[in-house]
Amino acid sequence: MLQKSAEPNGLDGYFYALQAKSLVQTGTLENPSWNCGYYACGISAFLTGDAVFGVKVWSAVSSALVVLSVFLALSALTEHRMTALLGCLLCAASPSCAVMSIDYINNQTGLFFFLLYAAVLVRREKKKPRARSAACAVLFLLASLSHKITMVYAFAFTAIYLLPKHLRQLPYFHAQKKQFRHTVALFVLASGFLAAAVPFFTRQSPRFFHAFGWPSLPVFHKPAVATVGIWSATELSVYFVLIYAVSAVLLIKKGGKQKLLLFVPVLFFPFWNFDSDAGIRLFLSAVPAGIVVLLYFLHCAFGGQGVSGQSPVFRRYVRAVACVVLLCAAWLSPRVYDPRKDPPFAYYRTVVSGIELDEDSLLIAHLGLNHVYTYYCDLKDSLNYLPGFFVPEDKLWRLAYGANVWRTRSFFPEYAAAEINALVQPIDGSYTLVREDIWQQYLEREDEEIADTYRNWFNPYQMRPRFIR
Repeated sequence: MLQKSAEPNGLDGYFYALQAKSLVQTGTLENPSWNCGYYACGISAFLTGDAVFGVKVWSAVSSALVVLSVFLALSALTEHRMTALLGCLLCAASPSCAVMSIDYINNQTGLFFFLLYAAVLVRREKKKPRARSAACAVLFLLASLSHKITMVYAFAFTAIYLLPKHLRQLPYFHAQKKQFRHTVALFVLASGFLAAAVPFFTRQSPRFFHAFGWPSLPVFHKPAVATVGIWSATELSVYFVLIYAVSAVLLIKKGGKQKLLLFVPVLFFPFWNFDSDAGIRLFLSAVPAGIVVLLYFLHCAFGGQGVSGQSPVFRRYVRAVACVVLLCAAWLSPRVYDPRKDPPFAYYRTVVSGIELDEDSLLIAHLGLNHVYTYYCDLKDSLNYLPGFFVPEDKLWRLAYGANVWRTRSFFPEYAAAEINALVQPIDGSYTLVREDIWQQYLEREDEEIADTYRNWFNPYQMRPRFIR
């Protein structure tokens, strides 16, 4: 699927490739980060000898690992192989998981580590082998480092799955010393989470200003359909309805005994705004874990029970047919990727090919184009925001979109022709290379209505938000 395009996939494709190339060439990421996906892409790039192809390889491998981890998590929770097989085939056939492998490799990497962590944690609690404790700790750490969403999942799942049992083992319930140590460790973990959560959400809160809305379904929101496609939006909507419906049934049948019911609103929070990128991305990340929780709840509510008159052979036949159908759907899921929706990366390469700036310069360019510039121009810095730090005047440049070169130059009669020509250079019919101080002066001197047309996504005009760094 990913090889449909010779270029990287998705809006952030070149950013992953850039991180991988920088790690191979310099030993460090071009944009410092703890996210494990970047390092996995770098290792893949080193092994394949090409950063772009290496990112595609890791995306494919991690996608397959998510499918495997769904099987392992369901096997641990249900101890029923056929249920686990249906879950992993649902994940393999999922258009939402296919979308994730195009645009959200870090999310995908974190989901693999989280689901594998959940599987090992459940096995450990059921069989209690000491060797699994170290594996739990490592996988918990990897899930938390890979992405903020999977960090929340890991903390929430741990607290929901383990806390009720350990609360009953407090000293005044005559707990043994070993059980008490486990309880203290869990409370330390919960306290650490709360201590980290307050400054984290305080700093990240601007990102979520527009992420909340009234309960709705992605399929009814054009931005969601445009971002993930109609099939993925429909799938997300179906899973949302199903998991809350099955949760209600399980609540009626089992009462409050099923503690993982508390995990449902963590995965499918009902108040995300699907007209915002954050709401869509958070819902999309819920699908693999949502498949696990949904099938686990179905197993708890109806496991071993058939419709009156059905024989076990008939039920096995139905499951076998479902597996065949899902296998066929898995072969169709790559069709959700349309390379024509990717940025015109081949064109961007021609735009940046003739730009020669100093090693310590900074180029302002819109998202996508900025990563292409850094990737192909010796890892020179580029930013899709106004810098919130000092950059010498002669080192800060911009790729202005849609600006007329001759009109821009005409507003600076105080400069000699040769001087202004060097400060305002045509790239092609769409882009102009201009020093940033000259660009800001031009906007001040230009007619206000014309100047306002240049303050858009293609011409970054806002300071970089604090929550990005």
